[in-house]
Amino acid sequence: ASASRTPPPCGWKPRTMNAEPFGNGCTGWFDGVWRHCCDAHDLDYALGVDKLQADLALAACVTDTGHPIIALVMLAGVTLFGWFFYRRRKIKPPHS
Repeated sequence: ASASRTPPPCGWKPRTMNAEPFGNGCTGWFDGVWRHCCDAHDLDYALGVDKLQADLALAACVTDTGHPIIALVMLAGVTLFGWFFYRRRKIKPPHS
């Protein structure tokens, strides 16, 4: 089963869990003050969070860094091209 969470409110900040080990920055885009947003987005994909929720959370986070136009461009990019990463990056549950 995939993890699920409600869409983030405005002002959403990355969760307390450190997303950096699961992220590699902004794949296909340059890292800016929003790199933590990309790492959190990578973690959401890895955890199997609903893709649309993860993508909207990325856009909200980048907007909160003061870059709403960049957020829209990034949202378009992950909407169009993120499926490959979404399917590939899910964390496998440990075997018992």
